[in-house]
Amino acid sequence: HKEFPLVPELCKSLNSEGAVAEGLAIQAAIKSGMIPFSEIKSALMLDTLPHPIGVLLPDSITYVPILEQDSQLPVTGSTSFTLSNVHQAGATVVVVEDTGDDLERIGEFNFLLRRLNGSDLERLK
Repeated sequence: HKEFPLVPELCKSLNSEGAVAEGLAIQAAIKSGMIPFSEIKSALMLDTLPHPIGVLLPDSITYVPILEQDSQLPVTGSTSFTLSNVHQAGATVVVVEDTGDDLERIGEFNFLLRRLNGSDLERLK
């Protein structure tokens, strides 16, 4: 809120379908010319996530949500995982969107892991 001092407190309870409907109504008002543009330009629309986004664990069954549905964009999220083997060379993160009916794969990221030695650990402190 400090970044935008002139914007009133943002409402995060609006659902994504409602936001789309309002956006369409504003576009229709602009196209029709029936409402003065000076009234329309004061409308503030914020984009939200239509579905939750998370990761699929290696068993390809377990889904871990990271970003909640209707989160205002931009949004960040995080969670922690433990390596299955301390000697593994890398990790693959499969990102999915939970559409309600299915988990839609939207990305896959491969990370090469590097074992830290004593001097690396000291530098991190």
